[in-house]
Amino acid sequence: IMLVNLMLTAPWTSAFSVGRVSYSSSRRSMKVVETPRSRVSALPPLQAELNHSNGLSTIHSNPSKSPTHFWGTCAVATYLFFSVLFTATSPAWAKDFAGKNISGQDFSGQDLHGKDFTGVVAQKTNFQNANLEGAIFAKAALEQADFTGANVQEATFLDAALDNAVFKNVLGERAIFSGTILDVGTFENADLTRTIWPSKYRIMICDMDSVKGTNPTTKADTYESLMCIDYFRRS
Repeated sequence: IMLVNLMLTAPWTSAFSVGRVSYSSSRRSMKVVETPRSRVSALPPLQAELNHSNGLSTIHSNPSKSPTHFWGTCAVATYLFFSVLFTATSPAWAKDFAGKNISGQDFSGQDLHGKDFTGVVAQKTNFQNANLEGAIFAKAALEQADFTGANVQEATFLDAALDNAVFKNVLGERAIFSGTILDVGTFENADLTRTIWPSKYRIMICDMDSVKGTNPTTKADTYESLMCIDYFRRS
């Protein structure tokens, strides 16, 4: 009986008719008598009628009305509700921004790590203190964008327009730049340890007036983090 109960509470059993099992210990035989569907639907869920005197056992089950099914449905509904709520209120809107125009918007302090900003137009956009680790800004328009205090470690700025962009106090270890790094407004107090950029621009990068100071978080010297100690600035 326990085995039959388990089988009948499985979701796939609802597609079959519920039967009545008749057995006789003396004859060692078993007979299945199909119960009409109209009669089964009228019976309450999880009703079991046992009649041991005449050797008959009838079991009726409706999995969709069982307590397990009810609480399972409630759990799924609750999960979906909070998932939608979190997505709607998430600062990053739980999506990427490739090709979009987000100029002038405020993303300060938000967790945007790994987001795709490829080709984005983000002129004068505020990224102060945002977590942009591993973000992709390839071919993005970042003129006058403010990255002050942001985490741009391992972020990619290949072929991005960086005219007067602010990278003050950033954590920029292993960030990737192209020749447009020369257009950055300031790298003051930035930690640029192991950043990747065209080596042919090394002297010009090291000669930028804004390459100075000490990062407040890592205490790294900006000039030294760019491996500029072998060069002398212009007088």
